[in-house]
Amino acid sequence: MSTCSRCGFKPEASFATDSQSAWNIDVLSVIRSGNAPPSAAIPCIPDRVAVLEARHQAMQDDLACLEALIAQKRQEIASTRVEIEQTKSLAAPIRYIPHEVLLYILSLVHIPSSQALHPRQPPCSFGHVCKFWRTLSRSAPSLWSRVAVHRPDADDAKFSIDVLEQHLILSNPRPLDVIFFSAHGHSSENTKAVLEALSGHSIRLQELEIYTGRLETECFFDMLSKADLRLLKRLEVHTHGPFPVLEAYDIVFHASLRSLKMDLPFSTFKSVQGQWQTLTSFIGPFAGAASFHRFIVTAENLARLGISCIGDEEDSQTRTVFVHENIIHLTLSPSCSISLALDNISLPHLENLILDEDYGQHSTCPVQPHQNYDTVLSRLLDRSQCNLKTFDNASVYLEPQTMTAIWRMSSLISLHLHLRAAVYHLSQVSTLLDSLTVTPSQQLLPGLRELGITCDMTVDHLFNNPKLYDMVASRWNVTGNVSRLSNLVLENRIKLYEPLVTSTFASFLLNLKAQGLDVVWFIFGRQDVLAYAQKAVERYL
Repeated sequence: MSTCSRCGFKPEASFATDSQSAWNIDVLSVIRSGNAPPSAAIPCIPDRVAVLEARHQAMQDDLACLEALIAQKRQEIASTRVEIEQTKSLAAPIRYIPHEVLLYILSLVHIPSSQALHPRQPPCSFGHVCKFWRTLSRSAPSLWSRVAVHRPDADDAKFSIDVLEQHLILSNPRPLDVIFFSAHGHSSENTKAVLEALSGHSIRLQELEIYTGRLETECFFDMLSKADLRLLKRLEVHTHGPFPVLEAYDIVFHASLRSLKMDLPFSTFKSVQGQWQTLTSFIGPFAGAASFHRFIVTAENLARLGISCIGDEEDSQTRTVFVHENIIHLTLSPSCSISLALDNISLPHLENLILDEDYGQHSTCPVQPHQNYDTVLSRLLDRSQCNLKTFDNASVYLEPQTMTAIWRMSSLISLHLHLRAAVYHLSQVSTLLDSLTVTPSQQLLPGLRELGITCDMTVDHLFNNPKLYDMVASRWNVTGNVSRLSNLVLENRIKLYEPLVTSTFASFLLNLKAQGLDVVWFIFGRQDVLAYAQKAVERYL
């Protein structure tokens, strides 16, 4: 019996052949005939079975040898392929990138704020590439300094306190940016574990955003009252009710604080103490005119102010008008009582005025302003001799005289109007268009370069109004010392339907867009009417 010198396979099995035995019966023919086998063959059956079993076993052994050989060769092929890829990678450009550049590239990976800590997400996933990437990423604290704790109390959350602690350890000594979001209104064991882990690193807090319920907010404020916040630059607190009462917490902020945003009740603000001289941005509530005045006088470097609420705190003190030189952006909620507060300040450098900015982005319902809102706002603008550049009325209705006063500011560059039928009658819409149409005798808003108009379905025929044609055309084909319109943003609060796509106004805008006007026309769902109109034009042509 010969054996292959190369692979060791034995081509011949060790068993007796038919010629060496007395067996000469065709078994299949006997079975098919239905007759008994010859009597002389019956004693030979056991020997024949033994021969066949030996042959079968020999074949099994040969097959096992072949399978082992195949498995060995497959493994060799796989390892060779890996070696080939590894050898090729030696010439990859990334091998010649300095470590500092590679770290910078990793730092550019976008991590959404809604993404929770997870071992399979960046920056943990960087270490899954190779040992070098793992070592390099774990040696860079800047990659681990952003901590997002998302829904630790949700039933399906894959939250791991170990991953959080890994971030906190590997980010040391870098300042921390922490986002905590929970949809629950109660404090759980996971929340307590998070706070316990953060409390040991609170001195490194640089930015902190909290989206929690009442009890969790109280736990966070308890931690902040005991923490050293010398590095904290930005704090945002968003609480879904019932709101907490936090007078017992004395939180001390340092000169590093730049931005503070709170949507807690105004009673909370009285318990918060700090140095407001370095604060550049504040959005939140006030207990009343007195607390607002105390704050605005001390926050001398404030550039962005958002007033979400001013309470009815008693204040009998008579004050002179305070001139704040640095505020350039003002956001007002129309539902708050602003009379006593805004009547005592002057903002000579105000550039951007937004009415109820946050509410207007998420609601289709018009906002009815507080009593005397128009009057106080007009007095503020007159007193400040304001040179507005941007105005957005969101969903807030203002009297025509107030709107006219704003439009007569020659410095206005950007104007966004929300024309809801519930607050703006169709006749007033027509008046608005007349006022915005530039004529030689009446040049309102000569510096206007960006115009936005939002309307609901009850005034959607506005976009088929010839006056709108005249207004846009006059702003595009300007004459004299009037700025040319460069941006036009239109939005309907309705679903897309054929008359909009095939309207003459859509064709008119497409023509201006071809000439260089940056124009967009959105409808409900952020669908682009002009994109559909362009396809329709191409199809019909």
